[in-house]
Amino acid sequence: MDSHPPNHERRIGSRVDIEPVAVRWILPNQKKGLFRKPPERVGRMVNLSITGAGIETPDDVEVRAGTIVGLQVGPYDTQVRVRRSIPGVGPGLKLVGVEFVNLRGALKDEVVRALADGRPAEDDWLRAK
Repeated sequence: MDSHPPNHERRIGSRVDIEPVAVRWILPNQKKGLFRKPPERVGRMVNLSITGAGIETPDDVEVRAGTIVGLQVGPYDTQVRVRRSIPGVGPGLKLVGVEFVNLRGALKDEVVRALADGRPAEDDWLRAK
């Protein structure tokens, strides 16, 4: 029998703090009516890994762990699975941890580029030998 407590941290890559990036939640109840605009549900992506992100968002944004919702990051739309929500990270804010469901194309390129910033390039590693 294993005497170690279970490790619930299953992230493949470590999270990296980034300059905050504005995001918009695309929630199922945000369907536009004929004459009404859906409410804006915004947040700020504050950390990132190749598999997910941490998003600071107002407490009144309703996203539950386990649900898949849409997320708009700049001109890109993607789907994310909500993994956790941590209240009280700031006045009226919570931190929502999400996992990318279908990270593809130009958004994936942007994520890879953001994670590569500040890390040694392959040439740097080869010169260090």
